[in-house]
Amino acid sequence: MKTPVFPIALAAAAAVALPALAERTILPGYWESANHTSVVFEQDSTSRKCLTPDLVESYLAGPVTHHYTCAYDRREVGDGKVRLVGECVDRNGIHMKVDIHGDYMPESFHLKAKLLANLGGLPIEGTATTDAHRISAVCPTEEPAPGRAPPPPPPQ
Repeated sequence: MKTPVFPIALAAAAAVALPALAERTILPGYWESANHTSVVFEQDSTSRKCLTPDLVESYLAGPVTHHYTCAYDRREVGDGKVRLVGECVDRNGIHMKVDIHGDYMPESFHLKAKLLANLGGLPIEGTATTDAHRISAVCPTEEPAPGRAPPPPPPQ
């Protein structure tokens, strides 16, 4: 069975649901995240994403990616702390309980998740972490094609 990639959802889990609070969480710009997942086996990945001001909220608070859709019963973001508790469903229909906590500053954040899935009556536990930082206040003029290296950010 293929284990789903969780860090993308974890990275997406990190902002606030209210636009007024976005200015006090992370800043828009070009971001890089280093992700580590340990569910059955370990996996590392790095991703870069351009966050426009209108994407800051969704990047931190409401993950809906091509890998996962998540709903949170508990969502607390403020004073540099993040706590999200809920459930994610991957594109194969596998449900996973998630408990995410972490810290953020305007140009970086660190999130750690505890994961629990039940596959055929077997409990599967795991963890995921995301460490992200803003590379540049300005995004590259074009996003890289899948499988290609991203262009360097423009000078500031």
